[in-house]
Amino acid sequence: MIKYLKLFFLLPLLFLLTDTAAQVISKNISIGDTTQVHILNTVNGDRFVGRVVKIENTTVTFLFKQRNELKFELSEIENLRVQGIDPEPEEESRDKYESERRRYAYKNSQPILPAGAEANFFGTTAFTYGKGNGEYRNTMIILNRIDFGLGQNIDVGFDLMPLISVNFVGARLKAGFPLSENVSIGFGASTYAFFTVFDDTFGGSHTYAVATLGSRDKYLNFGYGYLFPYKQDFFTDPNTPVVNFGGSYRFSERWRFSADIVLLTDNFYEVDFINIGAAWFNRRNRFDFGLTIVPFADPGSFDPAFIPVPFATYAFMFGKNR
Repeated sequence: MIKYLKLFFLLPLLFLLTDTAAQVISKNISIGDTTQVHILNTVNGDRFVGRVVKIENTTVTFLFKQRNELKFELSEIENLRVQGIDPEPEEESRDKYESERRRYAYKNSQPILPAGAEANFFGTTAFTYGKGNGEYRNTMIILNRIDFGLGQNIDVGFDLMPLISVNFVGARLKAGFPLSENVSIGFGASTYAFFTVFDDTFGGSHTYAVATLGSRDKYLNFGYGYLFPYKQDFFTDPNTPVVNFGGSYRFSERWRFSADIVLLTDNFYEVDFINIGAAWFNRRNRFDFGLTIVPFADPGSFDPAFIPVPFATYAFMFGKNR
């Protein structure tokens, strides 16, 4: 019984000693190779050049100056390396620092990718995120949106706006294809729903085609589609045309200007949105801000009026291209 208790208490010590030895002794040391030169550094700061002739239990026998055998416990050794094969600790640190410095310098020497070209404020473009890339976007704290690339030409996205009286959810799918260097086309569909505290649910689905002319730095965008409401009394027509057009222009490394106009009209209703704003961005973060202008006509008057609504958006971009 006593021997089992001793074994129980000695096993953790053996594992600790094995792990310690693996940390301080180079795996390249060959005790039988007399051509190797070994360098032993102690925890006290001493440095010995010679050759290891024996490692027994926790004791290292070191041949110093070809005639003196010195014995060291593993706890006394900071590191034991092979000259010409293993770098000194200082060299290893310098190499690691230099590698990190070159990686950081290379990354920051690359141009910042244009951000936000995959979608305007409300309308979308024919550009896609690419497989493994995407972004999370929050507008005015309450509207949350996430998009990511399922493939090089396929994007999927989801929306959520949790409020006390009304909750909004949405999902969408888009495919985009470049026809040439400056012409891209896309097709997509989305669905959305509003849930109210009065158990009233309304929403619809939207299908569209879009063409984008230009590059991600500067482009013009045209889209056309139909909105199909879930309830026929949501709009007077069973389907409603939706037109959007606009564009974006990157005028500096971190800034771009965008405009986006959405027209949603049936035989009775007309809802227009004019969105004008700018964005600041770096490699992973973007801030959009501007005005959404809703034009309307006062009943009995021919003078149009406008309701400007400011908005602000934060986006975090993720993926291998960032």
